[in-house]
Amino acid sequence: MSMIINSFKKLFIVFLLGISTAGYTQCPVEIYLSTQNQVDSFSHQYPGCHQVNDLFISMSGNITNLKGLKVLHGHQNSIGILAYGKEINFEGLENIDSIEYLGITESRNTTGFSRLKYIDYLYFKNESNFDLSGFSILEHINNCVLIGVAALNGPSYDLLAFPNIKFINSLSLTGNFQLPGVEKVDSISWLIIKSNYVLKNLEALSARKNLEHLVLSSVWTDFSFTGTELIKDLKILSISNGKKIMTLDGLKNIENIEFLSLDNITEFVPQNLKELSAIKGIKGLYINKVNGLQSLEGFPASDTLHELFLKKNKHLSNISALEKVKNIGFKNFRWELENGIEITDNPLLSECSVRPVCEMLKNFPDSLKLINNNGLNCGKEEDILSKCISTALLDSVNDIHFYPNPTFDQITPSEEIIVHRIFNGQGICVSDFYTHNHTIDLSDLPTGIYYLHYTKNKGNVTRIHKVIKL
Repeated sequence: MSMIINSFKKLFIVFLLGISTAGYTQCPVEIYLSTQNQVDSFSHQYPGCHQVNDLFISMSGNITNLKGLKVLHGHQNSIGILAYGKEINFEGLENIDSIEYLGITESRNTTGFSRLKYIDYLYFKNESNFDLSGFSILEHINNCVLIGVAALNGPSYDLLAFPNIKFINSLSLTGNFQLPGVEKVDSISWLIIKSNYVLKNLEALSARKNLEHLVLSSVWTDFSFTGTELIKDLKILSISNGKKIMTLDGLKNIENIEFLSLDNITEFVPQNLKELSAIKGIKGLYINKVNGLQSLEGFPASDTLHELFLKKNKHLSNISALEKVKNIGFKNFRWELENGIEITDNPLLSECSVRPVCEMLKNFPDSLKLINNNGLNCGKEEDILSKCISTALLDSVNDIHFYPNPTFDQITPSEEIIVHRIFNGQGICVSDFYTHNHTIDLSDLPTGIYYLHYTKNKGNVTRIHKVIKL
C-alpha cells in the first residue's frame, strides 16, 4: 500500500521540479507563470504552443484570470496551479479535454474546466472547502488524491462535488471526508481513507458490490464497517493506526480477502475474527499491536497462508483457529518477512504449536528465529519444537540423516553436530550434555523413542530428530 502512496508523492515532486514526461515540441519543456502579463501574452511568448509539457501557475502575484490560456486545447501533459486561496475561476482552460497530471492547491473553486473529461492523476489540496463542481463533465480519473484538514475539530467535507464522474481507479482521501456522493461513481478499485476524525462507517458504500482494495489509516473514530455488506471480494483490507474498531459485521458477506492487515489499533471491540467467518481463504495475515484481540477464532480454512505476522498483541492468547489452514507457505510478496512467518512479543500467547506452524518449522527451521518472546511454551525454540513433537504434530525437524535408525546402541549423523539434550517420548530430558562427538552412544538408555535436540556445528538453530532405540 505504501508503495502506491509514495508513487503519488513522487509524481507530484517530479512535476514541481519541472521534469518533462512528454515531448510536445511546440512548447518549452517547462513554463512558469506568476503575473497577469505572462498569462495575457502566452500566445505571443509561446507561438504554436497548444499542448503543454509542464505548466506551473503561481497566483501569489497579480493574476486575476487565465483567459490568455485559451490557446491551450485538447490533451495536456502536466498543469500545476497554486491558487493561494484566491477567488478566481479557471476560465481560459475550458478548451482542455484531457490531462495526464493536474495539481491544484488552495483553490476555492474549479469553475472553468467545462470540457475536461479525463484526468490520469488529479491532486487537489485545500483547507477551506472542496468545490469540485467545475469538473462538470469529468468522467474518468485514474488516480484521484484529495487532501483537506485532518484535525479533531477541523472542517468536514462531503464528496458530492463530482457531478458526472463514472470511473476512479484509485481514490485517496486525506482529511475529514464524509463519503456521500461516492455512490455516483460506477467503478472504484482502490479506496484509501487517511487521517479522518469524522467518518464512523461506510454506509455510503451500501449499494456497491465491487471494491478491490480498502485501506483505512488513522481513522480516529469509533468505527464500524456498516455499508460493505454487498462486497464479496477484496484483494486487500488494511486498517492501521485507528482509535476503535466497534465491529466487523459489515464484512460478514466477504468471501475472499487476499491480504488482511490490522496494525496499531487502540481498541478492537470484537475480540476475535468471527465476523469474517464467511471468508473462504486468506493468503496473508498481518496483525500488529491490536489491543483487545484475544483470539483468531473465525479465521478461515485457507489452503495456503503465504505470510503470517503476529506481533506485540498484548491480549492475544489463542491462535488455534490456524489449525484449519492446510499449510503456511513461503512466499514473501507483501510484508517482506524473512521466512514468511513471525510470531513475537505476544505475552499471553502460551500455545503456538498448531499443526501448520509445526510443519512450517520442519520445512523452514530457520523460522524459529522469528517465533520468540511470547508466553510459556511459545517463547523459546526448544519449547516450541518439543511441544510440536510431543503432541505428534512432527516426527522431527532436521535436514541431517542419522543411521542406523532404529539402533541397538549408537547412531551416526551425516555431518558433525552438537548434541545438547535427549528427551524420551514423554518429553522428559534423559540426557543433558554438550558433545561434539560424531557418534552418539545410546546404549545406556532403555528401549523406546527418543528425541535428539542438536545444532549444526556452525549453526545456532535447534533441530530435533526422532530416534528409535531397540
